[in-house]
Order: sequence, then structure tokens, then C-alpha cells
Amino acid sequence: MYEKRKMPTVVGSNTKEVHLALLRDELFYPTIEDNQDSTDLVKELAVVSAKAYLDELRNKNKASYKYLSSSRSSFSYVHCPDEIKGEMLGKMATNDLAESSFGTVTNQMQRFSRIDIAGAAAVSDLQRNQFLNRVGEKGIFHNFSDKIQILLVLTAMEDAPRTRRENRSLLNRQCKAKQMKEEMIKEKGLQKATEEYIDAIYYYNMYKSSGCWKSANEVSRGLRQLQTKKDNYESIKENINIRVKGFGWTQFHQSWSKDGKQHSVEFLAEKLKFIIKQERKLSIPDKPPINIPKQKKLPTLGKQTVVVENLDRNYIKDEESFVRNADTIRKEREDIGIGSMYSEMQPRNRPKIDTTFVGTRIEVLFMFDILDRDEPEKALRWC
Repeated sequence: MYEKRKMPTVVGSNTKEVHLALLRDELFYPTIEDNQDSTDLVKELAVVSAKAYLDELRNKNKASYKYLSSSRSSFSYVHCPDEIKGEMLGKMATNDLAESSFGTVTNQMQRFSRIDIAGAAAVSDLQRNQFLNRVGEKGIFHNFSDKIQILLVLTAMEDAPRTRRENRSLLNRQCKAKQMKEEMIKEKGLQKATEEYIDAIYYYNMYKSSGCWKSANEVSRGLRQLQTKKDNYESIKENINIRVKGFGWTQFHQSWSKDGKQHSVEFLAEKLKFIIKQERKLSIPDKPPINIPKQKKLPTLGKQTVVVENLDRNYIKDEESFVRNADTIRKEREDIGIGSMYSEMQPRNRPKIDTTFVGTRIEVLFMFDILDRDEPEKALRWC
């Protein structure tokens, strides 16, 4: 490699050099002026690197620390008892022997895709233990008499159908388990996406309410009108979520704390003002974002295949079904008093109650006893 491996020095040129040999020579015996000038720096870096390595090795929280003599651990060579050293002589220091068995099985299954795992394992055992070796010291199979050899082959032939049935059964169970796991993951993902979409519906509609601030002045004025720090914090959080969750503008995602400490109202207010300023450059989406899995859009050369068109068509059906299901869940929850679109769209600051408020129409959600049924029940009704 260092003596014969040549590569062109310049693209398109016929001149070739043994690059690795030149690199090695320049590393230990530099002739280039810049490399010669870096000698002192390299020496300093070597000291820094060596210290870093030693600090890492001597870190008592590391699993490797116990193998150092300075740890005075029995796992280190210096402090290991002599009787244990004697017992370990000639023993393998790694699990390479066991791992090689798995490696041979994997190699067989990759090379011969139709082979089952039992057959691959058998080939591995035969090769590793040289059962069928015919040269020199013969393998264990050829040390048996001819009758025993024939008996072993006949037994294997008789057992083969049952073994194949067991393998197919195990593979089918494995495939079903994998399919069930994928279905569970998909179901869990859809449940999470449904909850996110229901939240997005609320936040999307809150943009149309008086509780949504649409300018920096409205942010400052709204914060002054609110009475408590908690209301200030929640109002800013809701207004940011209107843009991030309601519109799907994830580029404006904002954390509410850092290193376990909650961000201040002033800090979050400035973030909200920045988002509102950037909002002028964007267009408000027609509907809340839907985060169900879909295929990635890639460049298309020519006409799309029927399979891809069917996937797109099925995705649209899935999306429509997803939206209907989420709306149904939201309405069912609101019917039993969990969540309310009207409540979420109310501003946090209280209206001024004086004579001008008289005659204002308000709506209140009350729990009523429904008595005109076969059995009385309770239900929510708007008044």
C-alpha cells in the first residue's frame, strides 16, 4: 500500500505518485515549510491530547476505570490474584467464538435467501466443527460406520418435513407479531395525531377571537389589561400556539422554560411580537394542519405509476376519514363538558361591568336535569 499504490497527482494528468508513502514521510520528516513551522504547535497539542486521554481513563464513572492498576481493583492485572490469573491462562479473552457462529448463520441466510434458519444454523455447525471433513483428520460424521451414516441421513430425511413445518409456523408467528406491532404503532400514532388535530382546531378558531393579538401594540395593551402574571403567561402561550399549532408554523416553535427555569413574561412577549411581525410575510392557511403519515413528495420523471396514484388517492380518503373522526370526538367531548370552542375563544381580560353592559347578550353552558325521558338524566345546555 505504501510502496505500490499510485494515484494521479492532478485530475486529467498522467503523472502518478505513491501518495501514502509521501504522506507518511511528510508526517514524520516534514519538508514543507508550513509543516515544519507547526512542530511546536503539534507538541503542545500532543500534551493536551495525552492529558485528555488520561483524564478520560481515570474517570471513576467510566466502566473502564476498574481495569487500571491505579483503581486497585481486582479486575486490573496488577491487583488480580495469582490463582485467578492461573485459571485464566489459555482461555479466550473475547466472545469471538460465539459471535462467529451467528455470523456464519447470517452469511448463509444472506447468500441463500430460500434457506430457513434451522438449515443455516446446521451449515454453520457443520463448517465450524468440520463434521463432514474428508481430508486429514476426518470429521465426526465420517468416523461413524457406514450403517450409522446411512441411519443419520435417513433420520434427517424423516425429520425434515416436521422441521420445515415448525419453521414455517414460527415464521408466520413472527410475521403476525411484527404486523400487530406495526398496527399498534400506527394506531398509537393516529391517536396522537387526532389529539394534536383537535388542539389545532381550537387554536385555529381562536385566531378569529378577541383573545388573539394581531399586532405588537395589542400584545402590550393586552398584557397591561390582565391582572395576574399567570394570565399574562397563559395569554402569550395561547397566542404563540395559535400560530405554531393552529397554523402549523413550526418554525416559530418556542420552549416555555430552559434548564428547569420558566422563561419570563417579558422574554416570551418579545418572541410573540417577532412572530407577529413575521406573520405579515405569510398567508393564513385555510384549515388546521393534519399530521398523519404520508409519503414523501419526490421529483417525478414522466407519468406516475398506478400504485403511486392509488397511494395518493387512499391518503386523501384517510385524511377525510381522519378529519371526520377528530370532529366527532371533539363534539362528543364538548357534549359531556370536556372542552368548549366558545369558552376557548373568550378573551382572558374581564369585560367592564357597568350600565353599558346591561342588555348585552351572553351565553352560558349549564348542566340541566332532563325530566321528559323514561329515566331522568343530566345534560349540558346552552342558555
